[in-house]
Amino acid sequence: MNSPGERDEMRQDALQEILNISMGQAADTLARLINERVHLSIPKLHTVQASSLNAFGKRLLRKPRGTLTRQSFNGLFRGEVLVCFEQGACHAKLANCMGFPDEPAGGRTSELTLELTNLLASACLKGVAEQFEGSLRFGPPSILSTSVTVIDYLERLKPLWKEALFMEISFSVDNLEMSTDLLICVAGQDTDELWSGVDRLLGLEAT
Repeated sequence: MNSPGERDEMRQDALQEILNISMGQAADTLARLINERVHLSIPKLHTVQASSLNAFGKRLLRKPRGTLTRQSFNGLFRGEVLVCFEQGACHAKLANCMGFPDEPAGGRTSELTLELTNLLASACLKGVAEQFEGSLRFGPPSILSTSVTVIDYLERLKPLWKEALFMEISFSVDNLEMSTDLLICVAGQDTDELWSGVDRLLGLEAT
């Protein structure tokens, strides 16, 4: 029988592998859509106490500031995806790659940002849900700010959560001068459903 520590380590390793597979699929989906090579970081897991938010910020792969978007999801488990598009992303090139008409990109920046948020969120989490043999439903994406960091936003929400699981991924596309950081956020009270899915895959349900 596995000790609690061994069980937690197995769960973490399994979820890490699930994320690796899912993020690879997401990067491939984006690469085929825009016909450009997509660079993807190794996904990182963070269990964070609200009281340690500043320390969490220091552990992030990057400290992006730019357009921050949000998209909620529910079903197999629930949470939200935060996407930060770093300032300086070339929306004109992105518009062309995504098949938008050749019009001035300034007026389409918001539309493109929301479209890409939806694409990244659904692509990343689709693979997770498929491995759990379940499904997820997504709310409409929204723009939270055009000049804020992820930590700034989470700081505002501290009264609403005590602990959360964050899954961190970074994308970049050289030719589009685009760097994007994505956090899949699951509040502590909602992680039981996620870990139950991991336990089913590991055959740990009865232990």
